[in-house]
Amino acid sequence: MKLHLDLSSLSSEEEAIAANDPAFSASVEVPSLNELEEEYRDDYSEESFWDKCKNYASSIGREGLESALLLYYAAQSDKLDTKDKVIIYGTLGYLI
Repeated sequence: MKLHLDLSSLSSEEEAIAANDPAFSASVEVPSLNELEEEYRDDYSEESFWDKCKNYASSIGREGLESALLLYYAAQSDKLDTKDKVIIYGTLGYLI
């Protein structure tokens, strides 16, 4: 899926910079959820999640640990659709 960026909010100076920068593109390729899931499937595991919770509980603090646990248990719910689960597991994968 392609995402087109609205450049109307750029100043004329910013537009000139963007036009001359080969790394800049007004269109961005957004991977599908299936592509993301395949790419990052191996980055998350329950074992590493629980290890991080145990080993880093004091450094991420109570709020951080509580948020991670809420996300973990929410992802177990059958009420969530795949998109939401991918977002949650991506967030938890970032923690790990």
